Amino acid sequence: MDQSWKFGGVVFDLDGTLVDTAPDVYRCANLALQTMGMRPISLEEAKRSIGPGPDNFAKIVLPADQQHRLDEFIRVFRRYYDVHCLDSTRPFPGIIEMLEEMAELPLAVASNKPRVYTLRILEALGLKRFFRVILGPENASRLKPSPDMLLAACTALAVRPAAALMVGDTDNDILAARAAGMRVCAVAWGYSSESELACLEPDFLIHAPRELPGLCCPKPDLADRE
Repeated sequence: MDQSWKFGGVVFDLDGTLVDTAPDVYRCANLALQTMGMRPISLEEAKRSIGPGPDNFAKIVLPADQQHRLDEFIRVFRRYYDVHCLDSTRPFPGIIEMLEEMAELPLAVASNKPRVYTLRILEALGLKRFFRVILGPENASRLKPSPDMLLAACTALAVRPAAALMVGDTDNDILAARAAGMRVCAVAWGYSSESELACLEPDFLIHAPRELPGLCCPKPDLADRE
């Protein structure tokens, strides 16, 4: 790889960053809740639940007086998600073009989503080919916002954390990057509001995928600036 690139590698979150999984998560969560005799949630509630990992996802979705049914909900939800995880899930507009432009860089995915779903989604949507490393909860002792998964991704990409960039759409991604000693780019098209992200002071905040390659592009020669 050309060493003039600004970052030695880039690590991406999945849900809300590369792909819009919310419609299928929303549908399957409500199918599970209906099966268990509980009230449905809204799409916005589903979006807020995506990202913190399966246990916390279920805790956000379940009513306070039904938290004891956490394991049951996860089992029922996954039964539906196994069948419906690709019904409506698609890359966000511009993601494929962005990845093609960044293909020279070592790229990884680090998601709190079970790795079996991450792999299935990336493969089905034609995105898996862009990534040298794909990590999930099974590859780290702690989920984001702990840095473990990001540090494992950097090790696998053979890049120092200080030379890597994390790209994500939630506080978990920003906090994990900070803890790992990485720079972080927040994306405003995902499942957190721009104001929520800005309050966490990411190094970069972008509004469309086409903006990311410019952050990672080769630095101009000093002669070009004279």
